[in-house]
Amino acid sequence: MEVINAIGNLRYLIIGTAFCERDRDMAVVSWHLCPSLLAGELARLSVPAEGFMTHLKPGDRTVTMSQPTGMARRFLPKVLREGQVSGFCAMHHTRITLPQDRR
Repeated sequence: MEVINAIGNLRYLIIGTAFCERDRDMAVVSWHLCPSLLAGELARLSVPAEGFMTHLKPGDRTVTMSQPTGMARRFLPKVLREGQVSGFCAMHHTRITLPQDRR
């Protein structure tokens, strides 16, 4: 998150949130997010950005969107919809290494 927080002009944060809360264990072992893990990541975000969730399972979309908890509510993450366009310019690519254990 240090790399993301260092982006001074960050406007949009697009985060895959593939699992609903009942599948949290699967999210952890597969290095994906569910609403509580998303909330944990967003709690570490110090720059203002509009959050968009992607890769929601179609059958769980409604329940997953109703579950953002804690700090995630501060950012009011929305679903990135098919065909939605936002302008952005990638200044550089940075490889982000995830911690070994997110539990």
